Amino acid sequence: MSSDYIEIRGARVHNLKNVNLKLPKNKLIVFDSLAVHGAADSKISLEVNFSGDKKTMNVLALDTSARDLSVAYRNGSGRVHFRNFKFKKDTAAKIPGAIDQLLRNAKASLNDVEKVVVGLGPGSFTGIRIGVAAAKALGFSLNIPVTGICSLEAIAEAADTEGDICVLVDAKRGLLYSCLYQKIDGQLRQKSELQLAPIDQILKSLKSDSIFVGDGIDQVRDQIKNYAK
Repeated sequence: MSSDYIEIRGARVHNLKNVNLKLPKNKLIVFDSLAVHGAADSKISLEVNFSGDKKTMNVLALDTSARDLSVAYRNGSGRVHFRNFKFKKDTAAKIPGAIDQLLRNAKASLNDVEKVVVGLGPGSFTGIRIGVAAAKALGFSLNIPVTGICSLEAIAEAADTEGDICVLVDAKRGLLYSCLYQKIDGQLRQKSELQLAPIDQILKSLKSDSIFVGDGIDQVRDQIKNYAK
């Protein structure tokens, strides 16, 4: 997996410029920092247009469980604005400014938000705590619902493929967060428990051919290739 593209439902967008993607009708896209690769420039923005005319809620999503802060806003017509920010410290203090930038780019305000979605990891405990606290504060102040999502499930759901999907996310120190999912006719189900393990242990636990996704692939590419032989 290259480090210079963004992957959303399997669509690869090179050069990290502003782009528009057409996605399948009525598919919910979940933005997660763990599914974003190579977005080193905090000025990068991404707009996605849903095909179809189905009205949706105005949703604000954020994830602080991985290396970066990712925020997204989907308006009622299905257009999604996404920003990825790299902060070395004080992420909690910078979340309000990041959200403000995102909403201004989307020509929206906090008063337009009808629901908040937050990534629950697995990932950095401190990062998850910061994200959940921010989401709860937004939900309370705006009197709107807050929903948590599993980051690994979001990555598997975003994979534009069918069959067994093994999600690998970098957990540092030679370990990976992993879980096996199966997607049939667009329906996703979890096939294994969440794991925190080295790649050799994860590969030994697989009982069938799998498609690998997630930001942990780069560091274990050779082991995966040997497993596939």
